[in-house]
Amino acid sequence: MNQDFKKVFKTPKYTGVSLALLSMFVLTCMMVVWNRISETPKGTNSEVLEIFCENRLQSVFRPAIQSFYQNTGIGSNVSFLTKDELQSAISEGDYQHSMIFIGKKSLSSKENFQNNFDEKFLIGHNAVKDEKLPQEEIFCLMGNQLTQPSYAFALTRFILSPDHGHVLLKPKGFIPQPGDKWQRTPSVIVFATESFREELSHCLKNFSIKEGIQVELNIKTAGSISKTIALIAKSNAKQYLPDIVFGCNEIEEYPELFMPRRNKILSTFAQESYISKASKSWYAAQRLVTAVEKSFAK
Repeated sequence: MNQDFKKVFKTPKYTGVSLALLSMFVLTCMMVVWNRISETPKGTNSEVLEIFCENRLQSVFRPAIQSFYQNTGIGSNVSFLTKDELQSAISEGDYQHSMIFIGKKSLSSKENFQNNFDEKFLIGHNAVKDEKLPQEEIFCLMGNQLTQPSYAFALTRFILSPDHGHVLLKPKGFIPQPGDKWQRTPSVIVFATESFREELSHCLKNFSIKEGIQVELNIKTAGSISKTIALIAKSNAKQYLPDIVFGCNEIEEYPELFMPRRNKILSTFAQESYISKASKSWYAAQRLVTAVEKSFAK
């Protein structure tokens, strides 16, 4: 052994009490480390999205999915498949825990599978070089057994956001559907009359959990809603308007502030729903109203 090292290092002498205290200290440290590991989701499996995407759309959606992870920390397992591989996965039922980005041409030959998804909605149009040909519609399909559906809906909101998704997708020749500016957890304020309380409470709760959108329900009389809207309308605080109003037809007096929802599943109900034109969550509010309409139609 090096002589200089001997001068510096001396073997410590531990008594029985010292050894006991040392053992307790080491054991405590081990327990602390174990607790920290336990608090971290194992492999972040609970935060991983399973995504199937047509291979020809890889250059469009890969950057958006990567950017989504950087913004939210929500990871994705993405499989870029050919048309035949994707249709094979769908036929085998692998889609149930996944979200799928697929073109209309590929989807049209498998129409019988469309009813097996909880959601199917238009994401945008894939541009084509020949202007004489129609642009192809690109859809997002949500499997009916998604582990974290709110993460999947957050991804679609990110893709459709003008300040994030549009910036990434448009240079790739993709024309995305319009959406709200990106918010990790959008909020929607709802005013409704007493007759809507029971049905709305259940529906809005399910919508909030499924889509990861914060919803605040305020039950008021029609007169109270009307007075509140009138006061805000006269002020410069339009941002305090509710995003949605149910059951107060007096709102029609403010066409510059609210847009009536008409020609939907239940026309009589739809005429009693209004969406604020100043809403920061305009598209989220539309989805909420659609969810309510479907709930009332059952």
